[in-house]
Amino acid sequence: MSFKSLFIKSIYSAALLFAIASCGVGNKGKETIKKENSKENNFGFSFPEVPEIYSSEEKLRYLISHFWDKFDFTNPEYYTTPEVTEQIFADYIAVMSYSNEESVRFKSIDGMLNRAFDNDTASFAFFTDLYDKYLYDPNSPSRNEEIYIDVLQSIVKNGRVGDVHKIRYASRLKRANNNRPGTKALDFSYTLRNGKKGNLHSLTGKNTLIFFNNPDCEECYAIKTILGENEIFANNPKLRIMSIYPDKDISLWKETEYPSSWINGYSDEVDNKYDLRAIPSLYLLDENGKVIIKDAQIDVVYETLAGMLGYL
Repeated sequence: MSFKSLFIKSIYSAALLFAIASCGVGNKGKETIKKENSKENNFGFSFPEVPEIYSSEEKLRYLISHFWDKFDFTNPEYYTTPEVTEQIFADYIAVMSYSNEESVRFKSIDGMLNRAFDNDTASFAFFTDLYDKYLYDPNSPSRNEEIYIDVLQSIVKNGRVGDVHKIRYASRLKRANNNRPGTKALDFSYTLRNGKKGNLHSLTGKNTLIFFNNPDCEECYAIKTILGENEIFANNPKLRIMSIYPDKDISLWKETEYPSSWINGYSDEVDNKYDLRAIPSLYLLDENGKVIIKDAQIDVVYETLAGMLGYL
């Protein structure tokens, strides 16, 4: 089963788990779940049984906190049959995405990584690789920087992780903490096609959508078309669109047409300040330059703007 299929399946598993946590199930339902999570399927792992007397919020917190209670980190079958472990892990990430409680998420992640480390360094590496794959990979459907920050903090603070291994994760943590939602976007200078220069922090008074892109990127072209034609973006008096080319070879950029109403520039400063692991990348800022959405998909930006402007 592919990585994408595993996570899509996990979305339904997570929805079921959250429904169980919120509403409870009857005895028949519990027996069905126990059978689906029998040793035959996943070597004895089962989801925690959430106390029915808890509120919905308490049930979700309990589910996250006790998710790995019945996972035997010493069982070699989990590592010799990685597709089983990966499905369990995908379910975990999907459940975690329901929670906004950073302390609960961190404690759960930190606890499970320490249990993996207690087994051996290979188990620890196995799970850190899964966290990278599901939460950090720019092509992952479950990419989530807020949860990944919890992972990075756990690894960086872990006294058993070697300094060489920590360097990579400490660097990622520093970059992830840049431009978080609610903070002021880091300033950078840019150069327009006519040679004039400007900087981000000089732009005030309306929302700003920064569109980091490359002229020869197919997805960038598709998003450029949407931004230029959709009524939420095009000719919106409450929104300015800022197209930034982040590379040094500007010859192709100079030959590429962009809407005249946009700020169209290039900058060689942004790569050190903005996480541009994948292009295109979209950042939505408020009228004071604070980040509303960081590195978002176009549909998320659309829905956010539509809600802000009363279209939804």
